[in-house]
Amino acid sequence: MPQSIQIGKGKTGQGTTISELGRWKLAFGYGTHTVKVVREDQPDLLGTTVSVNMVGGIDGTFLYSALSALVILEAMKRTIWRVESPWE
Repeated sequence: MPQSIQIGKGKTGQGTTISELGRWKLAFGYGTHTVKVVREDQPDLLGTTVSVNMVGGIDGTFLYSALSALVILEAMKRTIWRVESPWE
């Protein structure tokens, strides 16, 4: 299930800067998984997709990959941001 990110408590003009995205490592998790940020009206937000390598990480922790550049998620009323990582 996608998780929502609340930014600036719905106030226009405030935002959050992200530099990396992560994925929770399950026991016996392996491989590389895509993680991305999407907006309800823009499913492919440029610059917010990473590949997270699950090999060698510790079970029960997050593993992270850096974005290619800092991304500012703008706070706009009635805008929902989600972090998605489809099963691959």
